[in-house]
Amino acid sequence: MNESQPHHFPVTSTQVVHSLMRFAFILRHRWKLVVGVLAAFFALSCFYYFAAIRMYAARAELLVQQTGPVFLPTSGAESASQQTMLPTYERLFQNHVVLHRAAKRIQAMPRHLQVDVADAPFEKWPDRLKQSLSARSIRLTKAIEISYQSRSPRAAEAVVNAVVESYLEFMQLYHQNVAGEIADILQRESEQVSQRLSEKEHELLEAQRRLGDIGIREGSNLVHPLVQRAVKINEMLVQVQQDRMRLDATRAAIQSAIRKGEDLRQHLLNLEPFVGRELVFNALGMGERDRQLITRLEKDLVDKQQELAAMEPYFGKNHPQVLEAERSVQQLAAAVQTHQDTVGQRAQQMNSRRLGEMLLTMVNQELAKAVDHEQRLSQQYELARTEATRLNGQLEEIAIRKSEVERLRLLNNTLINRIENIDINQNQPDVRVEVVDPPKATENPISPRPLLIFGGAIFAGLVVGGAGVLLADMLDDRFRSPEELKLQLGVPVLALVRHLPERLGSGLQKLQIFASPDSVESEAFRTLRTTVAFSGEELNCLSITSSEPGDGKTTILSNLGVSFAQVGKRTLLIDADLRRPGLSKLFELKGHPGLSDILRAHDSVDQVAPELVHHTDDANLDVIPSGPRPLDPTGLLGSQRFSELLAWAQMNYDQILVDCTPMLVASDAAIVGKFADGMMLVVQPQKNHRRLVLRTIEEAKSVGLKLMGVVVNRISNENGGDFYGSGYGYGHEYADKDSEDLIEQRNDLAA
Repeated sequence: MNESQPHHFPVTSTQVVHSLMRFAFILRHRWKLVVGVLAAFFALSCFYYFAAIRMYAARAELLVQQTGPVFLPTSGAESASQQTMLPTYERLFQNHVVLHRAAKRIQAMPRHLQVDVADAPFEKWPDRLKQSLSARSIRLTKAIEISYQSRSPRAAEAVVNAVVESYLEFMQLYHQNVAGEIADILQRESEQVSQRLSEKEHELLEAQRRLGDIGIREGSNLVHPLVQRAVKINEMLVQVQQDRMRLDATRAAIQSAIRKGEDLRQHLLNLEPFVGRELVFNALGMGERDRQLITRLEKDLVDKQQELAAMEPYFGKNHPQVLEAERSVQQLAAAVQTHQDTVGQRAQQMNSRRLGEMLLTMVNQELAKAVDHEQRLSQQYELARTEATRLNGQLEEIAIRKSEVERLRLLNNTLINRIENIDINQNQPDVRVEVVDPPKATENPISPRPLLIFGGAIFAGLVVGGAGVLLADMLDDRFRSPEELKLQLGVPVLALVRHLPERLGSGLQKLQIFASPDSVESEAFRTLRTTVAFSGEELNCLSITSSEPGDGKTTILSNLGVSFAQVGKRTLLIDADLRRPGLSKLFELKGHPGLSDILRAHDSVDQVAPELVHHTDDANLDVIPSGPRPLDPTGLLGSQRFSELLAWAQMNYDQILVDCTPMLVASDAAIVGKFADGMMLVVQPQKNHRRLVLRTIEEAKSVGLKLMGVVVNRISNENGGDFYGSGYGYGHEYADKDSEDLIEQRNDLAA
């Protein structure tokens, strides 16, 4: 990824809440600026409200309806007319002709009704009226609202009334002229359509005569005779073709049976549909006489069987009549069987060759007739199909001519109806405009509006004031409150130290907590000590630094060291600021051997360090000064000797506090912080710039230092909401002279 491209991170709800809280703190601090801007806007709004001219408005409402069509009957034109009707009539209210007629009416009115146009020449009156006149169509209705603003309510009513009357007059004249012009146009169009209709009807009749129309009309279920003839011939041709194909198949089968010597009698049945039943029976040796005899015998046999069946339920099997009937049935059945056997013997005695020749002759005769019939039908079908095709083209031509005639008739009838309607409504406009709400002026002025003016002033004042507060905060690059400091730095605030008074003396006498342990200023150091003690971690070695020189880190470290010593902890203060040793100067040890000598010595730390430790008036507090300034302080602090010194100190002392060089001055503090258990950052809000402190925090985190938090130094003792009038910390001393024992007990408990 290109490193030059910015990284965009999503804004979380927590960040939004923090931003709002910060903005609230800024507003609380700079509330005077917001109040001042609000007051300025309010004063301007008051001046405008009392100086502005009072304006009144009169309104009227008109209903616009289209009573009759005046355009040609095309659906597109009618739709467009409906969509543009109201906007068109709305714009006519500001037409110069309408306003000129209204100006003439106003000119005839009394002088006090001409208050808006009296100071201008008459030629400018329409323009003056147009500036204060407005017309708007009410959505989803056919109504138009007219309004006019004037310095006089009566004048506003008079102007609206004059405009409405002029508008109605203009619409009346306009639609009368338009109706006459449209009637002439429609009359000419009707004459042209009538002439074209007559020509098309004549052409239709000529086409019908050429066709020989027999009266079959469009939509009828009847079919033209020529078409019926072609269909019928086609059906006959298909049937003849099927018969020919069956005869071909039968002839082939007979020829195959003759060659193979098979029985040919079965093929006689296939020829029955073509040669007839009589000829088939004669070929089988069964004449008409034989068929009649067999039929009569079969009928007598059936009658006797029915007679016998009717006797059996009433007579026994041995009854004479039953026996007689049974004999008759047997005799008739024997006669039928005998005759059938005789006929069969005659058919079997027939010569197979003779039968085959007869069958082939019969098939060939029928096949020849079928082929001839098929050829004749094919010729007839081609003639009928040609005539039907020619007929279809003529019918299509007639249908087109009929459609054209019907269209012209419909158009002609429509034009005639329109002309009749225009003649009937010649004196009535096709758009009807009525006044549904007469002109009426408001009793109270519509301008200036106090709610709008003062509400807008308050809103604008808040917006401008808020913007001014943000701008002032951007220009003022300082921290305003502990919450803001914690929010922006992302680290906790460990303690708030007030401005400490200057004290005379040397060494511990200059320290607030030693000289005045019961003061409210000293309580901040005990709070800081308690925070370190209850942090939940082993913080025996702490380093203290700041973002730039002069922030009071040495003072904070010294007082914190005394507070540890007061609770019985053996405490060692090390001045690791080899460039500007403030701790050595505070204890008047500048120039004495110290840290730089220990780090450069060749003997072990256990031998050198005890000799260079300086004891103070407090038995539990010792100091190692910085010693002579070395050429390379950074390299000296980064040596193994410094790590050994801290290890020796942790073995011999309960608490070690290391005073470091400011973070932005050199990298000494980062090196010392690597060896320490934790680091504190001293911030002076009145002095430190926000961007420098943020840079210090970023550098500490970038090198992996364990930053415990920040100590806010030199805040004001006055009441207020920020560092410069802080309400944080302890407002008054809560320990008097009789409560020293209680303080000592509390300090012991905190330790």
